[in-house]
Amino acid sequence: MAIRSARRTSNPSTQSLLTAITLTHFFEQSYGEVDVLLTIEVFEHINDEGLESVFKKIREQVKPKVIVFSSTPYADPNPGWDEQWGHINMKPIEAWDALFAKNGFVVSKTIPPITAWARMYVNESALSEPKYRKLLEKQSWLARKLARLYSTGK
Repeated sequence: MAIRSARRTSNPSTQSLLTAITLTHFFEQSYGEVDVLLTIEVFEHINDEGLESVFKKIREQVKPKVIVFSSTPYADPNPGWDEQWGHINMKPIEAWDALFAKNGFVVSKTIPPITAWARMYVNESALSEPKYRKLLEKQSWLARKLARLYSTGK
């Protein structure tokens, strides 16, 4: 399976060039289970069909208890910027929440200190363990501070 991404070169006189990003290697590999999976600013580069395949691999092999996630949630106002960086699948955070819920993950109240729109998702199967259930029950001091900073700028 190949995911197509449009990308411009740094030379403005050069035409846009299409590059194929292949995930074949990812899908041919076998993976063991992990506690935490990081996916930072990646999913906006993969179309919905590709995301279904990625989630299938995550559910069936990787089986993380927690996913730390961040993905560009909106289009940049500068014309051509998203195309240049291969942003082909931007969604508002609520749409990402729904996609993760569909795949068995619950939004945590803990906000990872990565971006203003970062999320932590807990696998529903891990909720029987107190340390993972706590992630849904209360927000950490750092997360509260970061949320305040992002919302007020103070």
